[in-house]
Amino acid sequence: MSKTRTNKGEDELHTTIKAVVNNKLVSSNEFITLLSDSIMDVITKMYDKEIDVLKKQNDELTKVLRNQEHQIKTLVANQESCDRIRRSRNVIFYGVQESDNENCMDTILGIINNKLNIRLDLMSIDNCFRMKIPDRNNIKPIMTQFSTVSIKQLVYNKKKLLKGTGMVIREDLSPETLKLFKAAVEKIKKNGRLWSNNGNIYVKLNDKDIISKIKKLSDIETM
Repeated sequence: MSKTRTNKGEDELHTTIKAVVNNKLVSSNEFITLLSDSIMDVITKMYDKEIDVLKKQNDELTKVLRNQEHQIKTLVANQESCDRIRRSRNVIFYGVQESDNENCMDTILGIINNKLNIRLDLMSIDNCFRMKIPDRNNIKPIMTQFSTVSIKQLVYNKKKLLKGTGMVIREDLSPETLKLFKAAVEKIKKNGRLWSNNGNIYVKLNDKDIISKIKKLSDIETM
């Protein structure tokens, strides 16, 4: 095993031992050097053992931290998946004028039946309410949760029929997906078309015929 001593430490140890052995009437320099080396070897081995123990503890701690990191990533992924499933039946209606004592359910059913030409009844909608934060036109959007994903998709696929009415239908995107969507909007501006479907973001640039799916910020940067 290699010795990890410093010249200063060795000199101090040598001087100390020499002083001790001189008191015992032992003055051989070879004896003092041999004794110093023996003690340094013992100390070095002790430190090496301590270092080995610390390395093992560090390795074990690293394994624990990696395992916890993996568990956190899995938990976050599961949470995002659950959130996406929860939002999969939702759409948000923007630009629907507010009225006193309105019934949001009746309002949305009227738009769906009369504007989108889809025949739905009250059983098709589980929940419907005005959101707290108004849009840029100072109109509070209406969050609508349908009873099934298929009904939601049926309504969402007819959103183009609202063109010219001032009303817009958008999916209820998760915070992370919405952040990604806004970043994509800022990136392409008027150089393409951007939309979401089933919680996924798609883009088609004006100079390309390919429809691309945006999954992360780096996808936007390379557009």
